[in-house]
Amino acid sequence: MIASRLTGSSQDPDVILLKYKTITALFPYAARRGQEGDSKLLDAFLCVVKHFPYTSQWTRRYIRPVIPRLLAEGSPTALKRAAILALPHLELAWLYSDDISTFVKLWISSADSLDDTEDVRQAVVDVLLQMTFFNSVRAYITPKAWSWLNKRPYLPPRCRGRLLCSIGSNVLPAIRAHDDIELLTSYLITMWSEWDCAGEWAFEGMCEALREEFCARGGDDGEVGECKKDLLGRLNLVLRELSKGLEYLRVRHPDMQPDELEVIWERYRELKRILVQGTAPNGGVRMD
Repeated sequence: MIASRLTGSSQDPDVILLKYKTITALFPYAARRGQEGDSKLLDAFLCVVKHFPYTSQWTRRYIRPVIPRLLAEGSPTALKRAAILALPHLELAWLYSDDISTFVKLWISSADSLDDTEDVRQAVVDVLLQMTFFNSVRAYITPKAWSWLNKRPYLPPRCRGRLLCSIGSNVLPAIRAHDDIELLTSYLITMWSEWDCAGEWAFEGMCEALREEFCARGGDDGEVGECKKDLLGRLNLVLRELSKGLEYLRVRHPDMQPDELEVIWERYRELKRILVQGTAPNGGVRMD
């Protein structure tokens, strides 16, 4: 009943504001009930929080203090799972932690303790991408946390981490600085989606990475060759989905516009062309 009430459609700003306040207040109470063995409210909270793009500015006041308690060692698995699945939607609740290094270790340790399901993978990688966007946080991401990128989940249409990294020009250079071809491949595969494409600066960085890391090395043998096959497979999948047209995509992404689809289509075609053929004639980036 709680979930149905809060996810009901309304255009009234006061009603929407009330819903955000209710969602924010619900989480600490649901967490306490969960610690007592009743997970019904936590399930309702997860259902509601996924319905909204992100929670509101009250997140840091009411929700942030609760997260570390749910992730703490000895906390029931159900509570850890609820925290992990909720974090992508909680308005960067981890960003202003008193000790971000400790939080990252606690977060990824909890994630590692859960069953390796697709929804957990999506949630962890979404938050990982959010963290990657912030230069001040990136240094605290552990190798164990980075390894989650290699699980390569297919992220949903509304994904804050992918959105942030698609507009950031400094994220891909930081990934390349690891000098790990598998990690770079996993990052690109995770970012590539029919729901959107990188902004201009990030897109240029992707083109450059394909040329320098995959095409300039030559040959399709060994690890680089396997990574190129994986990248090409992902691009083919994305292009097949895009070819189904705007109405098909709007089933899961109602806000997609014709001009947006055209740009996405052209950019993924160019990424595939670079990967297959190498650099464009005269060194330019061809968009046709």
